[in-house]
Amino acid sequence: TGTFNFGGGYSTEDGVGGFGELRLTNFDIANWPTFSGGGQQLRLRVNESQHRDQYSLSFTEPEFLGYPVSLGTDLFDERYDVTGGAHYTEAQKGGQLRFGKSLSPYVQATLGLLYQDTEISGIPWYANREIRSQEGSSTTIGPRGTIERNTLDNKYDPTKGSWHILSLQWAGVGGDNNFVKLEQDSTWYRPIADGQKWVLSARMRNGIMDSYGSSEDVPLQDRFYAGGTNTVRGYENRDIGPKVKEYQVLFVKWGDTFATGGNMRMIYNFEAKYKVTKDLRLYGFVDAGGVWEDAGDFNFGDFRYSAGVGLGFNVPMLGPIRVDYGFPLNPDDTQSSSGRLHLATGYKF
Repeated sequence: TGTFNFGGGYSTEDGVGGFGELRLTNFDIANWPTFSGGGQQLRLRVNESQHRDQYSLSFTEPEFLGYPVSLGTDLFDERYDVTGGAHYTEAQKGGQLRFGKSLSPYVQATLGLLYQDTEISGIPWYANREIRSQEGSSTTIGPRGTIERNTLDNKYDPTKGSWHILSLQWAGVGGDNNFVKLEQDSTWYRPIADGQKWVLSARMRNGIMDSYGSSEDVPLQDRFYAGGTNTVRGYENRDIGPKVKEYQVLFVKWGDTFATGGNMRMIYNFEAKYKVTKDLRLYGFVDAGGVWEDAGDFNFGDFRYSAGVGLGFNVPMLGPIRVDYGFPLNPDDTQSSSGRLHLATGYKF
């Protein structure tokens, strides 16, 4: 009922890093000094890398006061060094109180109240005004509801089934930021040959948000981005969507372009997987995605497409390694036309 994992790895976006995780599934917060036997869940995770540090603590009571409703809380402290054009540091601290209810063996609904304090620092005085205006501290407070349906046959290497998540966040119950964000994330898996060696998968992610009230814009940290390992491979991280010149003095702008994110995003991934052996996988994929400053700016011509191949394998005592090489099919004038390698590893002991 308890596990402890630790290890390290490398990813294209975050660089070299390490992690440690303690997970207890039979925890009892009231049973001192053993703290066991209550069926509660406790998770403590530390993740440090060259560009991102994450610390989190989660606690869940699966049957609050004897009712089939879960009660949980999450605390987090994260830091992310944003790179690409103007560099700055994004630090977030906060917590969430959540209630969950199983609606069926496959469907779970969750309602939470989030408090988040964000500090953006390290922006040079000569950075673009649109970026520099985001510097400083702000708080986001509001509810977030999620409904999830999961019928996957395997959590780590699925062959069939689907996973759907629909979430709505309303920021503005106190705090500095006022916005509404709606997100949808669906993934399907289907075997196409005997022995389930060939598996097709498709993923669709759509999101839209808007500010209201006293907030003129959605803050940088909450906007949508695309490009990179987890969205549209073949492009650099956050390289798809609205951009500005990184530097500005008076009315003169110069330097590289820098992604500022948007209020609308659409991402589609299609993948074919071939299981060579128990521990070796070959992949072929096609990705598409776009980000727009506002929903009214949507244009099919802004979609960016890529295609590529990948290799995934498990190394004994090291864990999974995934290497993808994506080719941008229609980059714009600010994007590289060369292929890009995406590497992610993670091993535990």
